[in-house]
Amino acid sequence: MKRLKILSALAILLCVIGGIYFGLIRFNTDMIGNVTHHRPAKKIDSASVTFEGWETTNGVYVTLSGEASIVVELGETTEVHNLLIDGSFQAPDTMKVYAIDENGQAAEVTGKGSKQNEDYLLRTDVEAVTLRIVPFERAGETMELGAITVNPRRLHINTYAILAFILLGIVSLVAIDFIVDRAEIVREIRAMIRYRYLVQDLVTKDIKTKYRRSVLGLLWSVLNPLLMMLVLTAVFSTIFNYKSGDFSVYYLTGYIMFNFVTEATTFSMTSIIGSAGLIKKVYIPKLVFPLEKCMFALVNMLFSLIAAIIVFLVVGVQPHWVILLFPLPIFYLFVFNFGISLILATLNTFFRDVGYLYNVFITIWMYLTPIIYPVSILPSWLLPIVKLNPLYHYVQYFRNVTIYGVMPSLKDNLICISISLLFLLIGVRFFRKKQDQFIFYI
Repeated sequence: MKRLKILSALAILLCVIGGIYFGLIRFNTDMIGNVTHHRPAKKIDSASVTFEGWETTNGVYVTLSGEASIVVELGETTEVHNLLIDGSFQAPDTMKVYAIDENGQAAEVTGKGSKQNEDYLLRTDVEAVTLRIVPFERAGETMELGAITVNPRRLHINTYAILAFILLGIVSLVAIDFIVDRAEIVREIRAMIRYRYLVQDLVTKDIKTKYRRSVLGLLWSVLNPLLMMLVLTAVFSTIFNYKSGDFSVYYLTGYIMFNFVTEATTFSMTSIIGSAGLIKKVYIPKLVFPLEKCMFALVNMLFSLIAAIIVFLVVGVQPHWVILLFPLPIFYLFVFNFGISLILATLNTFFRDVGYLYNVFITIWMYLTPIIYPVSILPSWLLPIVKLNPLYHYVQYFRNVTIYGVMPSLKDNLICISISLLFLLIGVRFFRKKQDQFIFYI
């Protein structure tokens, strides 16, 4: 156990150091230097920049020739050590930069740069009144430009690097756990495989119990989201200036994903206590019970997708091949649910108050997730807080592939995978550590 703790601590420490360096320090060294050397910073909005040799449509600029340039007026002679270009374009490693002094004399300077997220940091070392930047040397290149900051001082976070190191940390911890305690883990995995038919039987039993003496039975899994959608569409579509059809598919996709989380975690939270009779009588891997509840919630969610298909057909959502990726966000969310469920099931076994507190938390969680309201109405200060909510990313991913036909990026997948694996690792380790004590509390 001591060996496991030491190796785990070293793995976490190395990943934290790597994430901080590659995610924060490496790109921001020049910006930190601007602060320590008291270099004057100037931000020039795209409206104050002159474009030569470009064609523009809805904020997108297209080069008409190889010498298309961006002219930045600094107003006075300024020491330019680096420029931060906010925008979206495939920038080369080097750009042509012309420094123009107060006498109109131009000198070419080679500017080396690096790209992080959607920003591009161009390194120069000149004094100029005007800068002429030539990012491309051929026609047909496109660019979206937000602003250009001379000697920037703000810090940027490389989310790709941080997510990569989070994934590396998760993989390292799992590998260390398996190496140190592989015999016990292999035994538990074999037991889970051996009891897979029990999981199927328990899911079937829960479905029959839920819809016992119900005339419509499983149809309620389809009708429930449809009825909720009709009510909320009538109330909120005009408030948020949505067409009723647009709001209905927007709400329904968010509701299905959030309801999947609510059912899986709520049912799993009491799974150990509710199965006390079985646990006391025979040996069954205790992981089976939260897993079964998550599977039961998944079955309900798949029936709810029928309601989504009906609404898509009625409203006239255009089909696209990207919609075939819809199982991906569902799988990511299932893994996330299982991790959260293991944590809740463990806590609720020892402290029954967790169930009452979680009901309050679910309400807060719902309002922090863009299910009813569009993200566009959020103030700029609130949006980063909402993005800290894991469900924001799963819901946006699901909407992108089902409604908007947007191909998910590598960043989207890394975020969802990282969150899911992180909570799964925490849940499994926490559950395994406490499961031997369950018998004294159920």
